[in-house]
Amino acid sequence: MALKYESLKSIADREFMKCGSLTYSQLTEALKKEFENDQLPFATEISSVKTGLLSKDECLVVYNPENLDLHILVFYIKNIQGDQVVSVYSGGYASALHIGGGILNAEHMKNKVKSKFKSQKQKEAEETMYNNKAMAACHHALGKFGITMWSR
Repeated sequence: MALKYESLKSIADREFMKCGSLTYSQLTEALKKEFENDQLPFATEISSVKTGLLSKDECLVVYNPENLDLHILVFYIKNIQGDQVVSVYSGGYASALHIGGGILNAEHMKNKVKSKFKSQKQKEAEETMYNNKAMAACHHALGKFGITMWSR
C-alpha cells in the first residue's frame, strides 16, 4: 500500500533538507541506535509514496511495533534539481495503514487489551511522551549526518 504524498505532514522546520549521499540503510542504523539509547520500541519498513498518477517513490517508515495506534514517521529521500534531500513526515497511524502486522502483532494486541483499563488522559500522555522522544531520536540521528530538522 503506497502512502499518498498529499496526506503526509512535514514535521521539520524545512521540508527538504540536503542530505548528501544518505541512504535508507544508513538512516535506519542511525535511527535504531538513537531509539535504543532512549529505550523506545522501534521498527522500520520500506514502503512507497505515491507522488503522481502512476509514480511511486521509496520511503522509510518508522513505527512503534508495540503500539500500532501511534503515528508513523516517514523519511523520504529524493533528488531535487541535482541535490539529494530528505524529508520527515507524520503519516498517520500504523494500524490504519496496515503497517506492522496489525492483529497478527502479539505485542500490539497485548497493549491494546491493557489500554482498555487506562483513561483517555493517560493514553494521551503516553502517546505525547513517545512522540516527543521519537522526534528527539530522529533529530539526533539526522544530526549524525549534519542534517538539522529545526532552524537555529
